[in-house]
Amino acid sequence: MKVIQVYGLNTISGDVADLPVNLESIYIYGNNTISGSIADFPLSIKFISIRGNNTISGDISGISGFTNMLILDLFGNNTITGDIVNLPPVVQGVAVHGNNTLFGDINDIPSTITNINIDGLNTIDGDLATLSTNTSVLEILYINGLNTITGDISGLPVSIEQVVIDGNCTINGALSGVTGCTSLVLFDINGLNTISGDIADLPPAVNFLLMQGNNAISVYTSPRTWATPMFSLTITPSVPLTSTVIDDLLIDLF
Repeated sequence: MKVIQVYGLNTISGDVADLPVNLESIYIYGNNTISGSIADFPLSIKFISIRGNNTISGDISGISGFTNMLILDLFGNNTITGDIVNLPPVVQGVAVHGNNTLFGDINDIPSTITNINIDGLNTIDGDLATLSTNTSVLEILYINGLNTITGDISGLPVSIEQVVIDGNCTINGALSGVTGCTSLVLFDINGLNTISGDIADLPPAVNFLLMQGNNAISVYTSPRTWATPMFSLTITPSVPLTSTVIDDLLIDLF
């Protein structure tokens, strides 16, 4: 058996170690309670998408030798740990949710990745300024946890569409550094950041903005066209915005 596809309100359980040794794709959605070590997936696996109340565990290094793996999608109460440098070498998409404790340098994200979504008590660090040189095809970057990422936002690759970085990060740079990211729609960066610049320099497609920290953003050059609809625009500047800036911004937004 090479493919398993089970959709619906299923309640499948068991250990991943019992999967067929030649399995290439597994898609199991529902209220499942699948367990086991991440290292026990078949070496032949290419696509993994398992949703539910699963408790898959183990060190990410257990799949570093999985040279065929393209998608790793695990939702549930998983407890995966380890250094992200050990992600499979050709993986294109990673979504790991649960109580995970992944760590490592953000620049060790494989160059083949288009989508990385890591949830949990992760402690990822590294300099954002050099990310674009390593991940030229990255579109979605979600990293939650106790991260300490630093660097200039201009290091985000121009391919980026969604950014969520949470933790005790100290990200800096001017908003003009992401003007060229024309596909960017979601920009959510929390931490002790010191981002500066003109709000109008944000890419035209942005429709969700959340920037927390000691940001020095006090300028808005009007007029500009914003994405419709604008779902959220939240900025915590170190100095309050003037009434003129607020008025101009509200006029352009509405």
